Amino acid sequence: MKKIFHTVTMAALLVAATSCEHKELCLDHAHAVEVEVVFDWRNAPNAAPASMSLYLFPGDGEALRYDFTGRDGGTIRVPIGKYEALCLNSDTENIVYRNTERKGTFEVPTQTSPLLGGLSALGVRSEGAPRADGAEDERVALSPDMLWSDHAESIELKHVPVRQRITLYPEQSVCRYTVEIRNVENLKYVFGVSGSISGLAGGLLPGTDMPNANKGAYLAVKVNITTKDGARVYPAESVGEYDWAAVAVGTNWQAGKKYIYTLDFSEGAGKVDPEKEQPEDPTVDPFDPGEDILGSPIKFTVEVSEWEDAGAQDITTM
Repeated sequence: MKKIFHTVTMAALLVAATSCEHKELCLDHAHAVEVEVVFDWRNAPNAAPASMSLYLFPGDGEALRYDFTGRDGGTIRVPIGKYEALCLNSDTENIVYRNTERKGTFEVPTQTSPLLGGLSALGVRSEGAPRADGAEDERVALSPDMLWSDHAESIELKHVPVRQRITLYPEQSVCRYTVEIRNVENLKYVFGVSGSISGLAGGLLPGTDMPNANKGAYLAVKVNITTKDGARVYPAESVGEYDWAAVAVGTNWQAGKKYIYTLDFSEGAGKVDPEKEQPEDPTVDPFDPGEDILGSPIKFTVEVSEWEDAGAQDITTM
């Protein structure tokens, strides 16, 4: 009896192993395809990143990340389906990634640093260092590494007999400035110089071509946009009658001043509010935070005047 038990057990294991192997082959061949990834550097021919990363965002589920040595790309296996894509170089040190679940929220922020962090090894402290007017409360960040990026939408990978290709065109996503110090005496005794520029974005949303307005300031207004014939453009009907549109603004405001912003929607509707809360089901709202609504920004003018104190007033209501 004991011998028969072992024989049945081995047969069951063989069947289980055969079934498992068949399922693995099915997943590998029927639901995933080879894809050639090409990074075309026509927009930045002199770029020489040591490595690149590709993110593919399906309509639902987690983002897929693929890494490549060098700048050219390579061949990967990807489940069939519809995707949005984002690429950027990954050979960086002073930047990190956040909110990587969706292309529209993918953020590349700069790292916070003391104002004179580059001189701390020489015993120089940041406390008391001079700051530009109006920048006293701004966060201080490290200069970002050189970054190249690109993104694409409406990529559909099908089960076809030929190898499919994804081509992206990375271009420079940060600026570089050359600073000259002139007409300063006794520089031969200086061991280091540190400088800063105020009013910059705190990061980049490379999936939207938009600076990260979360770390700066923006105006947001609730809008309902339709065509002349009454067809809904924004927001999606599933969201409701109105939703937020945003435009980035500078924050060099001065105490005692009144600022009146007049918005002009004649040429564009700005961006989707970058802090907009996203539904769990992405099909409910097709607009991602920070995404262009109509392709052009909201234009505006600013009127500045002295603040007039109206004095104490009784606001008691009956």
